[in-house]
Amino acid sequence: MKLALTSRAEIDQDKGVLMALHGIDSDEAFRRLAHISRHTNTKLHDVARDLLRSCTGNL
Repeated sequence: MKLALTSRAEIDQDKGVLMALHGIDSDEAFRRLAHISRHTNTKLHDVARDLLRSCTGNL
């Protein structure tokens, strides 16, 4: 359960970053994350975590 909540928080944070950077809404941000996840065969929460790390450099 804790992992699920942590994963969800990372996804929500990442959606916020995408929304701010690209001027898109929450649904479009999620679609972009899901697209990357599908095309790289990577779990969604891993995509979100990796993107957040690349933005902050210290997560």
